[in-house]
Amino acid sequence: MSHDLEAMLANWRSYLLGWGREYADATTFRSGIPQSALNGVVRRGDLPIDEAIATARRRLDGVPWGWRVGPDEPPGTGWLLSHHGGRRVAESPVMALRLEAPLTVPTVAGLEIGVAEDLKSWVEAYAPSFGAPPDQVPVIVEAEADLRGVTRFEGRLDDRIVGTAALFEDAGVAGLYTITTAAAHRRKGIGAAMTVAAAEHGRRLGLRLATLQATPMGEPVYRRLGFETAGWMEIYTFQP
Repeated sequence: MSHDLEAMLANWRSYLLGWGREYADATTFRSGIPQSALNGVVRRGDLPIDEAIATARRRLDGVPWGWRVGPDEPPGTGWLLSHHGGRRVAESPVMALRLEAPLTVPTVAGLEIGVAEDLKSWVEAYAPSFGAPPDQVPVIVEAEADLRGVTRFEGRLDDRIVGTAALFEDAGVAGLYTITTAAAHRRKGIGAAMTVAAAEHGRRLGLRLATLQATPMGEPVYRRLGFETAGWMEIYTFQP
C-alpha cells in the first residue's frame, strides 16, 4: 500500500473517530446519534473476526452502525462480515487529488462560497442528504461542535445555503467530507464548486493531497475535477 493511501486512510479514520468515544484499540466509535454513518468500526486490526464482531456489537448496542472495510484490511473481511449478519450497502472509491498548483473554483451564477457562519444552519442544510430528520439536528450540531481540525464551507444562493463541504486537516492530508447539494439545486455545478473551494483551502494551508470517498452520484463529478481512485471502501451495516 502506498504512503499516500496510508495517509488518506489515517485522515478518514481520525475524522470518524472524532464523532464519538474512541476505544483503546482505536477501531470503534459511537456518537449515539441513530445514524449508521455516525457509529461503527473503522478497523478490524488483528482481532479474529468472531471476537471483533462480538466486541463491536457490545460497544454499539442500541444504535444502528456500520463497518467500513478499507483497502488495508485483511482479505476476506467483507465476506466474513456478511456471513455474520452484516449487510453490504455500498462500495465507494477512495479518491485523491494532488494539490500542486492553485485550483480555480468553478463559477456558478449567483453562488457565494464562504466559511460557514452558523453551525446549526449548516447542519440543517446537509441533514436531508444524509437522511437525518429535523429532530436529529440538535444532537448532530452538538457532535459537530466537538470536532477539531474542521473548516466548514457553505454555498449560498439568494441567501439560502444550497451547498456544503468540510475540510478536515490530519496526517498531512486535506480530507473532504459532507459535500452536499440541496436536492432542488443539483446538476448546476454546485457540488463541484464546493469541492474545489475546500480543496483549494487545503492547498493554501500547505497540504499536498486532498482525499474523499465518492458516492455513485458524485464520482463522475470528482473525476472531471481530476480526482483519481487510490483504493476502494466497502460499507456494511448492522442493526441494533
